[in-house]
Parts: sequence; C-alpha cells; structure tokens
Amino acid sequence: MHIFVYPPLGTLTSVHKPQVRFRVYFAYSLAERVCAEDGKVEIWTNIYNDEWQGIPLEHVVSDGAHPELAFIDLKQLEPASSMLQFSLDIDVAALPAHLHRFEFTVRWRSSNLVDWKWVGGFEHNASVIVYRPLPRTRAPVSFWQQQLKAMLQPTTEPESTSSGYIADSWHASSSGASCLIRPHSSDNDILCQMAAVERYLAFVRKDHFWIIPQYGSSSIETGKFEVVLLLVELSSGVYAALMPFSLGSTLSHGAVLTVQPSNYVSHQHDYLPFAWVLIDDGWQMVDKYDGYGRLYDIYANSEKFPGQLKQTADALTKLGIQRVGVWHTLWGYWGGIDPAGPLAERYKLIKCHRTWSPVVKGESDVWLISPEFVYEFYDSFYFWLSEQGVSFVKVDYQAAFESLDSYDDRSSEASRKPIIEMYDAYYNAMEHAALKYFGSGSIVYCMAQSPHLITRAMRLQQQCTTEDSSSERMVLRNSDDYFPDVIASHGWHLNCNMANTVWSRCLSKYFTGDWDMFQPHRAESHVHAVARIVSGGLVYMTGQAADFTADSMCDLGINEHMVPHAQSLLDSDCLFADMTKVPAILGSTIVVPGNDSVVIALFNVSSDLAVTPMSLCSMYSTAIERQSGIQAASFTLATAGIAHPSSGEYFAIHQKSTNRLHIVPSSLTACS
Repeated sequence: MHIFVYPPLGTLTSVHKPQVRFRVYFAYSLAERVCAEDGKVEIWTNIYNDEWQGIPLEHVVSDGAHPELAFIDLKQLEPASSMLQFSLDIDVAALPAHLHRFEFTVRWRSSNLVDWKWVGGFEHNASVIVYRPLPRTRAPVSFWQQQLKAMLQPTTEPESTSSGYIADSWHASSSGASCLIRPHSSDNDILCQMAAVERYLAFVRKDHFWIIPQYGSSSIETGKFEVVLLLVELSSGVYAALMPFSLGSTLSHGAVLTVQPSNYVSHQHDYLPFAWVLIDDGWQMVDKYDGYGRLYDIYANSEKFPGQLKQTADALTKLGIQRVGVWHTLWGYWGGIDPAGPLAERYKLIKCHRTWSPVVKGESDVWLISPEFVYEFYDSFYFWLSEQGVSFVKVDYQAAFESLDSYDDRSSEASRKPIIEMYDAYYNAMEHAALKYFGSGSIVYCMAQSPHLITRAMRLQQQCTTEDSSSERMVLRNSDDYFPDVIASHGWHLNCNMANTVWSRCLSKYFTGDWDMFQPHRAESHVHAVARIVSGGLVYMTGQAADFTADSMCDLGINEHMVPHAQSLLDSDCLFADMTKVPAILGSTIVVPGNDSVVIALFNVSSDLAVTPMSLCSMYSTAIERQSGIQAASFTLATAGIAHPSSGEYFAIHQKSTNRLHIVPSSLTACS
C-alpha cells in the first residue's frame, strides 16, 4: 500500500489562502483494501491548542467528472490498482487568532477494532505556517520601512552599541561595479542572523559563472556561497527581496525590488519551426580544443571548413534557416589568445594568471588582448563573420575575468580595478560590434551569471526602449548546462531554471531567457520540450540529423501551433521550497497574449511520486493580476510532464464551470 499526504510530512509549508487543505491518498491492491465504510483517517495535530488531538478526514467519493487532482500514475504502484481519497479543509478564519505555526502527522485504521497506524516516522511531522490575508492594497513606504527594520534587527544582541553593528551581521563586499553578500568569516559560517524570517530563498554563486537557488528557514546559512539576491518570507506574511548595490567601493546597502511583468516574446516560425542554427565549439583556429586552448586567428579551421563558414551558411540558408550563428568565448577561446600566432602580431596582449575554475581544473597563464585594442579586434572579427553569412553569436565563458588572480584579490581594490575596466571594455567592444554587423538581439550570453553582468544589465535596460519585440532583446542563459546522461540532473535543471526566473524576469526588458539546449530523442525529452516551450525564451536542440523529423518534433509539441508568450511565473507555493526534495508538484503560469488564456505547467522534479491538490485560482491569480483584461477560456490546455520518464505524460485542463484543474492521461483527447 502507498500513502500520500498533503501537505507533505517532514516539510515546512506556508498557507496564504483562506483554507488549510489536508489530503490523504491510499493507493492499494485488492488484498490491501481499506474499508471506506468503517475505516478512519485523522490528522494528529496541535492546530487548535497546545494539546494534540485527532481530527477526522472525510472519505471523498469521486464521480469521475470532478476528481480531485492526484498526480499519480497507478501503473507505477503495482500491485496497487485503486485509490481512496480523504480530505479536510479548515477555514483560517476559524483558527485561534494567535496561531501562526502548527504541526501534524497522519494516523489511520481500517476499522474501530484495530489499533491506529501512523504515517511517517518519529519526528517526521509536517510543519505549517498560517498567514492571515493581507489587505490587497498598495502599502505605503512606511509599511515597508517597518518590515525592513524588523527584519534587519539581528537576533542576537551586539557586543557594543556601535552604530555599525548591523553590518557585522550582514557582510557585503563591493568590487566597485557590483556587490555580493559574503559569508561570515567566523567558524559558524552564518551569513546573517535576521529577525522575523520564516523561510528564505537565496540565489548564490555556484562558481564564477552560474547562480543557483538555495533554500532554508529562520537562520540564513549559505555556507561558502556568496549571495547575489536574498528573498525572504517574513512572519508578517509579506515577501522582501534584498540585493546589495555598490555605492562606490565601500560597504553597500540592501534595496527592496519590485518584479515587473515580463514583456511578451514576439517571434514567427514556419513548420518545421527551425529559425536559427548555431555552429558550436570546434570551428575555430586554435592550438587545441580544450580549456587551455588558445585562439590562433579569427578564421575557421580549414580542415573542418574548407570553404570557411560562408559555404556552410549559404547551404543552411538554402534550407530555409533564417539566421546562422557561431560560438566563441569572450576572450576569443577558453585559454585566450595564442601569443605565437598572427593575432599577437596585430594586437597588444596582456599576460594574466588564471586560477582554478570548474572549466579549467588547474592554474594557467592566459594572454588577452589589451583593452585599448579589443574594440579593433571585435570590429575585425565580427566584420569577417558577417561577410561569411553569420548573423548572431553565442559568447561563452563571460565571467572568466573573475577567475584571474588579480580580480580575485579581495584585499586590494587597486589590483582589481584594471581587471574590472578590462571586463567592461570587452563587453562594450563585443556588444558594439555585434550591433554594428549583426543587428539588435544578436548575442547569446553564456556562463555570464555574475553580479557584474546583472547590475550592468539593470543599468542598460533603463536606457532600453524595447516594448514587445524579442528580436531586440539579447538572450541570457538562465541556468547551468543540460546534462543528458546525468539522469538525476533533469529535475534539478527544471527546478533551477524555474527558480532563477525570479531574478531573471527583472532583466526581461534587456534579456530573454535561455534554458539551454536539449536532445530530442531521449526518454525525458518531452519534459524538457515542455519546459522550454513555457519558458518564454528560445527553444533549441542538439543531436543527430536523424533525430529532427517532422513526426519527432510534433511528438514533442514543437510545431506551427506554438504561440508567443511571456516568461513563465513560478507558483508562489513553490517559491521557498526545493522542489527536488519535496514530494509535491512544481508549477508555473504563463500568460498567452491574444488568446485570452493562461497556461499552467506542472512538473514532478522530485525522486518520489508527488501529489498536490490544486485549483486554478491558486495557480494563476498572480498571472491574472499582472495582465489586466485577461479572461480564462472555457478550457485551457497545456502539455505537462513528470521529470522521470516512467511517469508518463499528462495534460493539464482547466474546466471553467468548476474552476478546477484536472490532470488526465495524454490518451484523453477531449474533455466534456
């Protein structure tokens, strides 16, 4: 027998809704049948007072027309063949006014003649935080000032009355261009001791190149990781986001951010809907193709491309490809420039020392084009590319400047300044040349999730006049790489991308998101295809030519019926939980302009079977509020998936008459 509980046992759940919902599902075989007439299921809880008590759940008999959402494939639970559902809804208004947090577990028995059985082990209770509804009005500035004051008050008393003691709890360090919250230097490695914090989501630097989500409650502990953005859920029920900004080269302060609705993506595509082709790493003239390889010259490897790039670009254009792009790193290649090659004769080079990084697991010297010559280099490079038929570039390894030892020297701002200036010079030269020869929206930024780029993009998008055209926006990789052969990484990849939209949406006026390529022929390809389609960004794939047939693309949902939409918005219930470790459903909403509809995408990214009761209101209310005038269609249909191939595919269908969300097998083609 398999028993599923919502809210999940062993986890912390926040309830911002009018009701606290409890669900227990029994998946059983005939031999294990639970007698619904005599059986009882209770939550054992302290919800009403300090004394624990049992509260019975009601057996729900589904008529098949209005089922509760149970994201479970019974075929996976052999020999299980049937399911019983028990439910309990408690109005928040009926709970004691002082209640803020309670715990519960579940017990059951098949009849009054047998003892209770407990679900979950000792100290495996579920914790639930209850928030009373806040007024849905714009709060005055004084309200947020009070919230921040309460939050930034350390939970421990300072050793002295110095006015700077809050800074002792929140260590920030600036490079003069961007700023990070760094871990404590003390042994406990606690970032800060903030008051009134229930849960947090910290966006931390995995390394120089990537930002990943990290979750926790109460005490904010990020270990060795530096924090770029901190999102907290306060005991008052409000959310606050803190991001350090540099006011110079001294300690900076936090700011509250407001996330604006994403602009719509606007693009056209024909069937098959391939518009761009990217020639990836391996085409350049380098001394070796690895992390130590150095760029010899700007031209293509003549052994691989005897007709240079133009022959290939012309052939692709005849096939209907609209744009051909090439890959290179911001330095030219992973190891910089070959000091013995022709580029060294044309441009002045600077010798730098590169420290260990995940790309190059060792130290090495690199030769880079001097900042005063980098404009000339990029102008010549991109002019030649444009003559070859190239119209966009994927620029990788962008945060590599931060792997240089002089940049990493935190003891001296003076030693960092030349590297920062070179960092900006390369960006300015590359972007200027790309706009000049390829036009707007012609750069894919990769390995670029650094505070330096983020704060730079925030400044640039203040000058951006783009309203609704994705062709005028750059493309920014939203997460670390897709690893097809690492099965355990697929759920993490989806969760990381969905979480990172919290901050990447703030850059949506300047960037559109890129959830990385995927392969179309694998068992988990359907899940990745759905994720890319609902991401609001590019959908692109890699693999063998035989994998890209019309049937295989249609099977993945990639066809002429794809419609442009805004960037997906993470459901608030998933905001502060690592969904790869919680047996619940990762959800997001997407506004589809022109169709008067909101699409809901659901994924199970955990290693366990997941169950979550849902209604449309709980999923898309934020999307509706952000897009005035949108009305739900009678039925909104979206492909949804489970991050484990054995779990199969499903459709998510909203039925307006009941305001419920149904999950049905893909074999069901209509709903009445």
